[in-house]
Amino acid sequence: VVFTSGSTGVPQPHAKTWGALVGCVQAEALRLEIPSHAPCTVIGTVPPQHMYGFESTVLMAWHSGNILSHAQPFYPADICQALSAAPAPRVLVSSPVHLRALLDSGLALPTIASVVSATAPLSLQLARDVEARCAAPLHEIYGSTETGQIASRRPTQGAAWQLFPGVRWVAVGDRLRACGEHIETTAPMNDVIEPIDTERFLLHGRFADLINIAGKRHSLSSLNHLLNTVPGVVDGAFYMPDEIDVDHVTRLAACVVAPELDAAKLLAALRVHLDPVFLPRPLLFVDALPRNSTGKLPRAALQALLQTRAARPLVNSATHFTVPPDHPSFDGHFPGTPILPGVTLLDTVLHSLTRATGITLDCCEISSLKFLSPAKPGDALVIQHQCSGSDTIRFDVMQGTRKIAVGTFIARGQP
Repeated sequence: VVFTSGSTGVPQPHAKTWGALVGCVQAEALRLEIPSHAPCTVIGTVPPQHMYGFESTVLMAWHSGNILSHAQPFYPADICQALSAAPAPRVLVSSPVHLRALLDSGLALPTIASVVSATAPLSLQLARDVEARCAAPLHEIYGSTETGQIASRRPTQGAAWQLFPGVRWVAVGDRLRACGEHIETTAPMNDVIEPIDTERFLLHGRFADLINIAGKRHSLSSLNHLLNTVPGVVDGAFYMPDEIDVDHVTRLAACVVAPELDAAKLLAALRVHLDPVFLPRPLLFVDALPRNSTGKLPRAALQALLQTRAARPLVNSATHFTVPPDHPSFDGHFPGTPILPGVTLLDTVLHSLTRATGITLDCCEISSLKFLSPAKPGDALVIQHQCSGSDTIRFDVMQGTRKIAVGTFIARGQP
């Protein structure tokens, strides 16, 4: 009995026969061209109790006449050490999060014959980087606990997946089911699949990932893929909260690891490809995402990360702004006594706060605003703000000890 990973809930059991498991991994070894006459050493960064790790390390080595390294490396230095200690040719069985960390470490890599990846979508750029650094082909595996492994692809050679020999699709209603060979009963697929022919297909995300915001649809997996292709993003994930307020549109959030980017640059990159309704609000920059040992990101862990940050009031660094004496808005406002127009001051405040918080202008709803004293040419202003929740920000504009304006805006307006 094998269990699902539990990424979206409680792990579910599925019964397997030994013959089905053996047939699956033998098909994988043939597809990956792992020979038995010149034994390879398989090194896995994924745990053997996980379905992918069980199949691609323990069982594949066992039933294809190859060698399994006893090491279970996790950190980049450990992976390099395990590779160095293993006899060549070497096969590295890993996941996108481990591969990205390995490349970012800058460590010298021992010779690798082949790299295998699964558990999460792999960006084309990461696939290219891995093949360039390892001078070896990277194969991506597609499957599930229910079906076992059923397809593979070389991402650098094309987007299409190729089914394992003997595996085929059967259409039932609006969904496809996998059957044949090691699949003992027809298994419904939870992914949106576009068959190209009887052997090849494209993936377009999961049915459960499809989200609807303001009447527009997208896939969470596609959004995550796009986020992780932005230059400078090390890791990132979107999160769709449960809808609890029918009077307001539920908005996407996102957590991202991007040490060299700020919110403005990242949102600008996303805006090129996304409708504004899918831009994350809030956008949370973190040191690392709470991925588990297989590289998967449980929804509950991502939710807890966002809720922890939202529940903690945070006073951000003040933004300093000097009113230029020659600002064109002073012209005629007012003759002899120039005063910065309120609309100009508000525009400056909103642009400053959106850069600092990552909340976009097109979704800002001003809930309160008071102008308390005038701002004059040359005044040195300080814009202070406090996040009291995931979507509410209070701000004060100060000139020394004098308050110029105070207000609050909420990031929930529909663009």
